[in-house]
Amino acid sequence: MQFVNPLFLIGLVAIAVPILVHLFNFRRYKKVYFSNVDLLLQLQSETKKQSQLRQWLVLLARILAIVFLVLAFAQPILPKGEGAVKKGMEYVSVYIDNSYSMESTSLSGTLLETAKAKAAEIAKSYKPSDRLQLITNDVEGHHFRFVSPDEFLKLVDQVEVSSSSVSLSDMIEKQYDFLNSNAYDNKSVYVISDYQTSFSTFDKFPIDSNISTYLLPISSSRVNNIYIDSVALNTPVLRKGANITIDVHVKNTGDAEVEKLPIKLLIDGKQRAIASADIAANSQEVVPLNFTIEETGNLNAKIVTNDYPIIYDDEFYFSLNVSDNINVLSVNGNAENKYLDILFGNDSAFVYENISDKTIDFDKISDYDFIILNELKTIPSALVQTLCSYVESRGSILIIPAENADLESYKYASMMLKTPQMMSFAERASEATYINVEHRLYDGVFEKKTDDMSALKVFKYYATKKDANTVSESLITLANGDDFLTVTPLGKGCVYAFATALKTSHTDFVKQAMFVPTLYNMALYSVPAPKLYYTISSTDDIALLTTFSGKEIVAKLVSADNDFEIIPEITTRANKSFMNTYGQIKQSGNYLLKLDDKVVESFSFNHNRNESEMEFCSNNDIKSNIKGFKLNNYKLIDNPEIPIDKYLTQESNAIHLWKIFVVLALLMLLFEIALLRFWKV
Repeated sequence: MQFVNPLFLIGLVAIAVPILVHLFNFRRYKKVYFSNVDLLLQLQSETKKQSQLRQWLVLLARILAIVFLVLAFAQPILPKGEGAVKKGMEYVSVYIDNSYSMESTSLSGTLLETAKAKAAEIAKSYKPSDRLQLITNDVEGHHFRFVSPDEFLKLVDQVEVSSSSVSLSDMIEKQYDFLNSNAYDNKSVYVISDYQTSFSTFDKFPIDSNISTYLLPISSSRVNNIYIDSVALNTPVLRKGANITIDVHVKNTGDAEVEKLPIKLLIDGKQRAIASADIAANSQEVVPLNFTIEETGNLNAKIVTNDYPIIYDDEFYFSLNVSDNINVLSVNGNAENKYLDILFGNDSAFVYENISDKTIDFDKISDYDFIILNELKTIPSALVQTLCSYVESRGSILIIPAENADLESYKYASMMLKTPQMMSFAERASEATYINVEHRLYDGVFEKKTDDMSALKVFKYYATKKDANTVSESLITLANGDDFLTVTPLGKGCVYAFATALKTSHTDFVKQAMFVPTLYNMALYSVPAPKLYYTISSTDDIALLTTFSGKEIVAKLVSADNDFEIIPEITTRANKSFMNTYGQIKQSGNYLLKLDDKVVESFSFNHNRNESEMEFCSNNDIKSNIKGFKLNNYKLIDNPEIPIDKYLTQESNAIHLWKIFVVLALLMLLFEIALLRFWKV
């Protein structure tokens, strides 16, 4: 028999207490002489031998109760026979959580150093012939191979904190897949982590009865933290001279209120805005930062605050791609529209071009941000298909119908673009009575919401019909309920459609004050708004604003400070280019996509903000999850002080007896109670 906690055997000295009590409480009998013993016949007699027997039994029960209780705390085990020992080599996979949260400190140093020490203990508990695998959040190529225990120790020494964040279920899944890639007999998995609540997805843990899985939590206490959770723009339109508001979402996970927290905006290294925030305990605030765009091109921006001791989430990076101009193309059926020429041709913010519907170059459609189909009698099917791909991937179009339009071709276009179908054209005078001021097209156009649009008159127009295929929204509606202007979202763009030609013989809309903001905002919002930032280690495709031609594009993704460089994969599908880094980005920051040393676009990456939520699973939480989700092949190593090799010896090659001794101690106490209660003196 062996003991897990042999020091508890010192408690056996406690058996002296009942012995001493019994020695001093034994009754000594004396002879008493009576003149008439008949007076004592009615009393229950007790012999000296009976009394002594009961006292000795009570003493024995008390001594055994103490002995059994001490042995239970010492946790005795019986080694199993040789037949129960695993035969052959052991194949072990060890996961070390090296996320940012493992930078927290404990009494023995950082959590990561403690985790590395535990991993070293695991390696030393196996034979030199056994094979081990080390895997971390970085999931690099050398992680997917078995090494000897000595080589494993060298790999453990090289583990450093990483910005990569992966759920525990995903990491265990990778460990299981690797171990099951070959027919190994003895397989074990160790998961060393702080078990941060946001990443401890117990409900998704894989189950494999052939793999013994040990959960080894590294204790971490809750830490107060203030961090920048996200940023958002108040408008998707980025152009030089525009006043922009950036909403910064800041969270306080601490138990105390924070006052006058500084929030700074830096663009290309220069401070452009500053604000302060008061954030209540365990709450979130949105802090607006206002600035004016003074440059065009790719702008590298970041939000900065100050917080201690956790500082890795005090900076938030994002990119602003400000176009020099907006490219507008007007495809004319009859003649150029003078009102469009005046609006777009005289504004330096636009590069405006007129072409005939007979000279369309389909290959150059994707070069434009906004396309106007101005009074085309017929919309060719080839043009419709090209415009469908164009709208879904990047830009917007405006359809201005001709008076003598071929309704069949327009019907096909309506079906493909999911717009209302044009019916009959007639001279029917009407007035606009409703404008959808809630739509972003009219954001900031009107000082107050109004339904009074009687000034806008229409003299002749097409009635339209919506069917199940239509997903359009009415922007301007006439008095009889017909639509004058609709918008249909499609992919990343929109399809705007008027019910009549834009000329004074059909409507006075071209002379209305709202004509300019309506058409102007259509063109502005047609510019695709790229994502402000991405998450580190993401393997999703990133849509590019630039379309690359050719099969092999060798572009470089370089950090803004030029200390990091990779070659991402760039693919082109349906006239749209995509980039994929396959998780090679490891550090938060601003990055530039370069082709032949020329900057094409800018991107920003931030680590997963779930890392900033300093909530961790306790041992009781882990036990409850193991039981609740029936993770029968999982075991919790809940005693960090016990060496791993000793724990494995107990778990794998021993029978635990402590429960038996607890039961025996309770039986002895019950036996003592029965003696004292039912064996009367």
